Amino acid sequence: AGSTTPAGSTTPASVEQLAEISASWARVLDCVRDESRVSWSLLNGTSAMPVTAGVLQVLMSSAAIVANAQQRGVDKVVQSAIATTFGAHMRIEFAIASADAAVDETAGARDDDEEIASKAASVDDIARLLGGKVISEFEKNERS
Repeated sequence: AGSTTPAGSTTPASVEQLAEISASWARVLDCVRDESRVSWSLLNGTSAMPVTAGVLQVLMSSAAIVANAQQRGVDKVVQSAIATTFGAHMRIEFAIASADAAVDETAGARDDDEEIASKAASVDDIARLLGGKVISEFEKNERS
């Protein structure tokens, strides 16, 4: 998903600079958000890692998001943001993050977690925790 170098007085990114950009990915995303909300929404939750000098790989959660980003030219928006923020240019590649890099949705809880298994959450517990009201109670109160 590489593209041409943005115009301006930028220099090719070195491996060290790519590592700095990767470590400061939030700054790049802030600049992308200012330029294109659509691009930013596709990049939200991504990470970046240097591959070689002049190439930065953006890791995304699915093939569909990668295809969407490629189709929309998000690489050009990222290049522009990096040129603005760091004064460097590079080729941007999109890739699917490996399973090892994915965020664990269970946050460490296991299916056999004894504490969770011993405390089945009731509707009342969930409503109290979330500050909601059970709909059936709401309907009863409305009829009264």
